[in-house]
Amino acid sequence: MTQPGSELIGAAYHEAGHIIVALHYGLEVGLIVVRENGDGGSDISPTRHLPFLDRVAVCMAGGAAQQHFQTPSMDYAMLADYAMVCTFTPEMTGEEREAAIEKAFVLAGNIIQQNSDEVARLAKILIARRSINLNEVEPPVRLKSTSVGSKR
Repeated sequence: MTQPGSELIGAAYHEAGHIIVALHYGLEVGLIVVRENGDGGSDISPTRHLPFLDRVAVCMAGGAAQQHFQTPSMDYAMLADYAMVCTFTPEMTGEEREAAIEKAFVLAGNIIQQNSDEVARLAKILIARRSINLNEVEPPVRLKSTSVGSKR
């Protein structure tokens, strides 16, 4: 069996970070996919109902997980997350947006740190299987109770 490439490992931790933070806020998660070339994606329910910083935290969670676990990062994945933030902050200046992103990155990082065992477990499953529906994960993902963010 060949060892997974660094791009796949980075993508798995990136997507696992998004999933854990999304679950923290009570969002629904469906299909999660990672690819050898570092591409990935997750079906996460809309965040429009969440407070602003929590919405941004869901977007920044992939990069926060990669930083926490010191996995390879793909600039294009981070750019895609940044672009997502831009779609719901068109009225903000670049400086305002950057300040919000920094706060949300810390928020996401705290959620990931408190749930690092589950982030790592989910990432390892993604590395092995490449594509899963969250409801297929056994045992189910369990988050630690935390007061970080405005958990739903």
